[in-house]
Amino acid sequence: RALRPEGIEWPNREDGQPSFRLEALTAANGIEHQGAHDALVDVYATIALAKLIKDRQPKLYDYIYQLRRKQQLAPLLNLHQADPVLHTSRMYPSEYCNTALVVPLAKEPNNNNGVIVYDLRHDPSALLEQDADTIRQWLFTPTKDLPEGVSRPAIKTVHINKCPVIVPAATLDDAAAERLQIDRELSHKHLQLLREAGESLQQKLQKVFSQKSFDEIDDVDASLYGGGFFDDSDKNKMTLIREAAPDQLGTLSIPFNDSRLPEMLFRYRARNWPESLNESEAEQWQQFCRTKLTATASPGLTFEKFNAALAECRQQELTAAQQQTLDDLQRYVTEQQIALGMNSSN
Repeated sequence: RALRPEGIEWPNREDGQPSFRLEALTAANGIEHQGAHDALVDVYATIALAKLIKDRQPKLYDYIYQLRRKQQLAPLLNLHQADPVLHTSRMYPSEYCNTALVVPLAKEPNNNNGVIVYDLRHDPSALLEQDADTIRQWLFTPTKDLPEGVSRPAIKTVHINKCPVIVPAATLDDAAAERLQIDRELSHKHLQLLREAGESLQQKLQKVFSQKSFDEIDDVDASLYGGGFFDDSDKNKMTLIREAAPDQLGTLSIPFNDSRLPEMLFRYRARNWPESLNESEAEQWQQFCRTKLTATASPGLTFEKFNAALAECRQQELTAAQQQTLDDLQRYVTEQQIALGMNSSN
């Protein structure tokens, strides 16, 4: 829709803004999609939509398909040349067709696949004038909590190993620039300001991203996504654990190299074979569950969040079957609270 809209119907929301919801796209293009949000149905609908794009815009399809290889992307995000590119991502507002003209500025210090880019729609003066600590604070503070008159820095990270959609700026013709609300003259002025900052800006951005302002990951489950990979020795030990009989799990004594794995083994037993826990371990597991399900700062679904979501669902017009499903879900959660030794009103 951003650059090559021909041949495909692109729906809008009721407010007139572009809609990229799968069910809206399939309906607009006559693609069968009965039972939207059913995982398998959505997969088939996505495949059908991809086939439509390949048929109507084969060159675009082939180009984007090549971007699954990060070797194809690296030249486009060359930090020495710092040439603008077009980046399409859900990180950008739908009113701009989720697309921005960006310039690569620096490597993410803790991730060789991460390239820090700047959205040239925005004046970079604040980024250039403020120190790294201030930029970091603004970047990692929720928008609603930012000081009055302060906007979140227009910085994004493009991960070249995650198939981002990046195309050369030369593909931005007049019609696309108008559609995407990109002022090329203003963008060029912003680009010049960033280029003049040179290496000092790179160093500032690397300092911004070298210290995350959010809490360190201290839960072993969450650390699977950001705590590093396991070595081959530990992987072999994991295989032994998976192959062990349930009644052997409680007696295993395995010297792991990674400090996360003893706790992971404990949770593996508790979730799959609770009968392998001794009395002390069972109480430890119950306390862990109680904390996870009641802590106000928990990022997961707590009982309080569940009850709020359930109440919101009950405000909708429901069929008898849907109402029964919610009743069953409520009953299940109440049973879990009782099993954890908690009052169901908590």
